[in-house]
Amino acid sequence: MEKIIVTTQPELKAIIEQILRDLLASKPEATVQSDAILTLSQASDYLQVPKGTIYQLTHRREICFNKVGRSLRFRKMDLDAWLADNKKATRKEIAEKLNPKKL
Repeated sequence: MEKIIVTTQPELKAIIEQILRDLLASKPEATVQSDAILTLSQASDYLQVPKGTIYQLTHRREICFNKVGRSLRFRKMDLDAWLADNKKATRKEIAEKLNPKKL
């Protein structure tokens, strides 16, 4: 049997804030920040493609990159944007664009 808890709005807000603080504190630090700068190897691992593919994409100027000396650097947020821009629509998404349902 589920318990019903009666509380005030400020108490509920405090409980939710504490839960959010606990969740953020338990977040693993190993996750790459969205504004992180990645090396070629890290970008290759992140996109799960060979380094040669990354070189081809940079040579064709299909992905954003920076050069630090002779080394390539990539912003994670640029790679995420590139992935989003190159997303291929599913047949369902295409059909919905062609025949939008009226609400």
